[in-house]
Amino acid sequence: MKLIDRLEKLEKKKGAESKFKFKIDVIKDHVEETLNALVPRLHQAFTLHDYEHVKAVISNLDRFCDKMDLFSDKNDRRLSKYEIFLLLAGAYLHDIGMIFVEEKDKLIFVGDEKDAARLSMSELSNKIRKDHPERSMKYVEQNKAALHITETDSQYISTICFGHGDWELEDKRYKNQPDHTNEEGGDAVIRIRFLTALLQVADELDASCERAPAYIRKVLQDWSMDCISQFHWMKHYYTGTPDFAKYIGIDKKVIINLTLKVPDELHGIRIKAVFEGRIRLEIDFVKPILRRYCDWYFDLNPIDYIINTGLESTPEAVFRAYFISDGPLKILLIEDEGFWQDSYKKKLENGGGKYSISIAKNRKSADENIKKNYYHMIVLDLKIPDNDGPCSTEVGDSVMDLIKQSCPNSIVLVLSASMNYEDNQRIRDGHIFIYKTDFYTNRQRSPQKIIETIIKDNLHLLKKEPNREQVER
Repeated sequence: MKLIDRLEKLEKKKGAESKFKFKIDVIKDHVEETLNALVPRLHQAFTLHDYEHVKAVISNLDRFCDKMDLFSDKNDRRLSKYEIFLLLAGAYLHDIGMIFVEEKDKLIFVGDEKDAARLSMSELSNKIRKDHPERSMKYVEQNKAALHITETDSQYISTICFGHGDWELEDKRYKNQPDHTNEEGGDAVIRIRFLTALLQVADELDASCERAPAYIRKVLQDWSMDCISQFHWMKHYYTGTPDFAKYIGIDKKVIINLTLKVPDELHGIRIKAVFEGRIRLEIDFVKPILRRYCDWYFDLNPIDYIINTGLESTPEAVFRAYFISDGPLKILLIEDEGFWQDSYKKKLENGGGKYSISIAKNRKSADENIKKNYYHMIVLDLKIPDNDGPCSTEVGDSVMDLIKQSCPNSIVLVLSASMNYEDNQRIRDGHIFIYKTDFYTNRQRSPQKIIETIIKDNLHLLKKEPNREQVER
């Protein structure tokens, strides 16, 4: 059964006006018309975020919900008709922000942005991608009349749109809300966090060659394209449509089956490792949310691959850069306080051999480590000493400059109590810096969990160690 069919059936069952089905039809027509008009002008770095992508995400949701018995009248955790309406609306609108940017108090098409001409291809595409969940949220809030939705509808739909790009989902905005549309009354609730988690997985699993229709070699040889876009082109080009199987045993789970189509054995081995790792991290993240709200969760069978020599191969330089070598991820911790050094190192190195930790206590030792070794990730306390002198953020800034010059492929986690929440992630000269103010003191999430979340969000940036001779040249 499909979500829209279940919604129509529930509304007919009550003999009431089909108001939610009508609203979905309005939203569907609005999104289809908008995307068909503007997607042909979508930023050239992006794989297709068109109406076909919207339909694929909804198809994934249909299959998830059917496998999880979320349509069954016998399941007391089934989706209510209002939850179905919100989930469908969120699926239709979640990527609308990919084609709009914010200028002052309104949203305009990205190609009409005044600053667009002054930004490089990489800077503009990073800006659009990073901010698009929030812009989708604002689009819903600003277009209530056109979408034929109420203020309450807008509040929930915009939250789901924002949440499809939020890997925390612990903000109070995602808490359960009373379902005022429930005719039976009682204590029925809208499970906002649950609906958002379903959308996240459905969106991630729309990976198929249809979303990367151009020849991949031609696309990836454009070195002005940002690395995140390059990653998505590769992911879509080599991935087939996923299949889902239902399993009920000690646990209840939906098993994901994916098959890659690759030009040779080496592509199969390397791409399988990266894609499988990313998807496993994602489904592990949403697992407790799904089990809390519906008793089911996702599992992933080992990804298989089929060799098709007719496919384009990835340019050699791009391929070398994207697929990291086997072994633990190397992390450098630049931290002057011994207590945090020991605590961090112990917690991460107890993580099953996934991480190898090095310590630098000041700028001098950081300089020595960075120049001698390659690190997949660098964790920097922004307030550190130069040598044996006082700590200062100026020293930390100078270390960031050194990292930018010497470690262009490393992910950098900067720790500072002075950073605002809005500074959680920003682009600095094309280099990603991620800010966390409560890394050590957060009681809900350990340093290891924070690191794993960051790795999940930025797996495509974890480069294979470059050839030192190439770097020096």
